[in-house]
Amino acid sequence: MLKKSLLIILSFSLVAIAFAAKYKEAPMLAKLVKEGKLPPVDERLPDNPVVVGPGSLLSEEWLDWKPGKYGGTLKNVNLQIKHRICDIGSINLLRAPDQSTKDPYPVLVEKFSYSDDLKVWNFTIRKGIKWSDGVPLTTEDVKFAFEDVYQYDNGISYPRALYTQSNSRDGKVAGLKIHDKYSFTLTFDKPYGYFIAHLRSWITDHTIVFKPKHFLKQFHIKYNSKEEIQKKIKELKMGVDTWQQALSTMDMTHWQSCGRRGGMEILKPVLQPYVAVEVTGTKIRFARNPYYFKVDTEGKQLPYVDYLYTVKVNDMETMKLKAAAGEINFQAGDIMKLQDAPSWIKGGKTGNYRVSLNGSINNPAMLFMNQDYDYENPNSVWQKLIQDPKKRFAKALAMSMDHDDVNNSLYFGKYSKPDKCDWCKHNNAEYNVDKANALLDEIGMKARDDQGFRKAADGSPFTLLIYTATDHSPDNAALAILLGKYFQKIGLNARVNSMLGKSFNIKIGNNEHQVAVMWNDGPIWGSGISEDYLPAHKAKWAPRSMKHFDTGGKEGRTPPAYLKKFFNLHSARYATLPESPEGHQAFLDLVKWMSENYVMIYPTSMTRSPNIYGHNLRNVPKEGYPYGHGINEAGEQLWFDN
Repeated sequence: MLKKSLLIILSFSLVAIAFAAKYKEAPMLAKLVKEGKLPPVDERLPDNPVVVGPGSLLSEEWLDWKPGKYGGTLKNVNLQIKHRICDIGSINLLRAPDQSTKDPYPVLVEKFSYSDDLKVWNFTIRKGIKWSDGVPLTTEDVKFAFEDVYQYDNGISYPRALYTQSNSRDGKVAGLKIHDKYSFTLTFDKPYGYFIAHLRSWITDHTIVFKPKHFLKQFHIKYNSKEEIQKKIKELKMGVDTWQQALSTMDMTHWQSCGRRGGMEILKPVLQPYVAVEVTGTKIRFARNPYYFKVDTEGKQLPYVDYLYTVKVNDMETMKLKAAAGEINFQAGDIMKLQDAPSWIKGGKTGNYRVSLNGSINNPAMLFMNQDYDYENPNSVWQKLIQDPKKRFAKALAMSMDHDDVNNSLYFGKYSKPDKCDWCKHNNAEYNVDKANALLDEIGMKARDDQGFRKAADGSPFTLLIYTATDHSPDNAALAILLGKYFQKIGLNARVNSMLGKSFNIKIGNNEHQVAVMWNDGPIWGSGISEDYLPAHKAKWAPRSMKHFDTGGKEGRTPPAYLKKFFNLHSARYATLPESPEGHQAFLDLVKWMSENYVMIYPTSMTRSPNIYGHNLRNVPKEGYPYGHGINEAGEQLWFDN
């Protein structure tokens, strides 16, 4: 029996509003209506718009929400042209405040329900929602995604979010049933409570379910001849050869709509609050979507701000100079690191902005221990160290880390120790060099070479090479150097190999690393927004074992028993709603396994990041807001005063 519909009517956001007059719109759109280039605003909005107010995007604890004014441009500068500006107002089928997935309310759909066994999920699309070109969103767009994209030989496979076992492709994909123009059902072969996180997460995004058929079909062989498609490819100067490549180019997720498609982003209709209007190798500009389906409590169509604009620069120092020159009024995201806070604060005096220190969706940089390195040689030095049931080698590394020194040297003492969060508190090895040395002695690494470094238990030379990427985060290399010094104090010949991210990704992708330093998304693991704790994500702590899981055992390494337990715990978590009591316990069980096996070792925890806001930018959260990226995601409610 299906549960009662989860249409959550929240008094602060989705309460029905009776407007005495028509909905209000931005002057730039009203001008287009007057010129006959757009229909009136009430015809552009759905029958029942989503209403944004206090507590609907950011919780009331962190934001004193006020209805805004229209106009202005959000400006930022980044090292990558695609970096985060198009995440402003990222949307999915569901929404919950901040980075939660608990009790989400319908957004692109106006109601949804799931069965008691969490296998059957019913949805009704919000009637009257339109793509940015004015074409209605219907189940034709869902059917096209499943039947004409995922089931065709075009290089676009079903996203892993549509499998009940996450990455494992040996399970069954969701079954689709279309009921009418607006209603459809997805049915899974196993309980899949975690699906609610994929329906809310800005990482998975709504594009896994909705694809604009009216636009994409012009590149599909089912609807056009090869000659017609080739003509279209040439006309648009797409730089591809086949219909499959053309379809793949135009079928972009929100990640790919940020300057990754060579200007093709301008052509594709979207559902987000902003549409790309200018894309070059050095800049990208977005304008408001005239058909965006949200209004505020006064009936004003969102977003408030007219344009988003970002410029690419080659280094962080140039970013700081541009900020001081007043060329930035909004800067947030994982590129903003605490080490740079003094420079940002100093620049605010001339740049007309303020700096707010907030939490982050990211963990600090940490040490990843690759369980799969040299796995082809099960009796190798590394595999004997890594498969020790007592994990003494990894524990010795953890015990050699001086948490206070890392925090004070790199983070102004603003970060926390690794006992302050659900996702890292189990991995709280005490700082004790004597015990670390004793553990290395205990596993047979007593003998030293002529430089005083420890040899492996079999008497061979031993070097611990720490990989890191200098351009992934400014603290990666600095932390790697600190860790190398700590490890040398316990007799290990530890060396740092710093490189650019492109080379780093190749190295770890090829399973060439013993250990690596990088960050990931720990603060949003519990809600299910991110699952980059998986073995092949970020710095990859078991990439070949993940390949085995991903391919249903056809490729990769058959994981040993202790790694199999991880995948079992991960799969068990997928059967639950992430923020239910059962789901939270499943998450803690998973984190406990990761900590006890030292696959990721935290030198610190609970990061702080600087965010830049123009002095007249409003609806920004109070200082200390826990989830920096949540500000981007709620960007449709930002507005400029005066």
